[in-house]
Amino acid sequence: YNWTKRLSNPHVAWLAGWMMLIASITTIAAVALAYQQTLPQISAVFQIVGTGGNPTDSATNAVVLGAVLILFTTLVNAFGVKLMARINSAGVLIELIAAVLLIIVLAANITRGPEVVTETHGTGAGHSLGYLGAFLTAALASAYVMYGYDTAASLGEESLNPRKNAPKAILRALIASFVLGGLILLFALMAAKDINAPELTTTGLQFILLDVLGPTLGTVFLWAVVVAITVCVLAVQTASIRMAFAMARDNNLPAAGLLARVSPRFGTPVAPAVITGLIAVCVLV
Repeated sequence: YNWTKRLSNPHVAWLAGWMMLIASITTIAAVALAYQQTLPQISAVFQIVGTGGNPTDSATNAVVLGAVLILFTTLVNAFGVKLMARINSAGVLIELIAAVLLIIVLAANITRGPEVVTETHGTGAGHSLGYLGAFLTAALASAYVMYGYDTAASLGEESLNPRKNAPKAILRALIASFVLGGLILLFALMAAKDINAPELTTTGLQFILLDVLGPTLGTVFLWAVVVAITVCVLAVQTASIRMAFAMARDNNLPAAGLLARVSPRFGTPVAPAVITGLIAVCVLV
């Protein structure tokens, strides 16, 4: 929104801001759903609703777990920038260390070559787009990675020397995501015991971790996945809050006076934090 405002005109910025704000709040809910793919794999205690044996139980439980996560990130964002920054920094450090270790242990357990990436097993047969459709769907993962552009831009006003540091932060994030994320996906496919296991299309990487690494080591890395999901939701909501604040400051949102107000106690825009959290939970429900 801020970049568009400076590079184009107020009308284009208004449209870009509204579209991105809707997308960001929806993404908070979408990422929060990933708790359901991870926490019940760690312990049955996290399957609060039913047993998880049917889609309704899983969906309802996903909403419950996701709502708890969004409540946590909303409180963190509302109570102060320093708290948010500390949790984010600690989480990213854990995420990076775990990613490197995961690449190493998966590489030590590979059972097939990298050609597995191009083996389709006739999956595209009978579909109009063939294998291209699956590739385009998988490319959505890259779209999530590119989200870092807007997150960095939204927080630019709160960083030191943003003209110099923000572009570097964007490039570092994208390069690290490309290298580490790409190697994890590649080695996970190469290490999977059964490349045709139906769980690969439902639970995905979490299934591979437990299947290849065993329950103990696999659970350790699943906790790292939980940290990554938490940090991701925290960062996306932080960006949503800053975008709502920036738009309200320019009188481009309803109740702009409320949304553009910074709490003198916490030093944060509390109203956007609460409202983005509530809307994200409504999207979940």
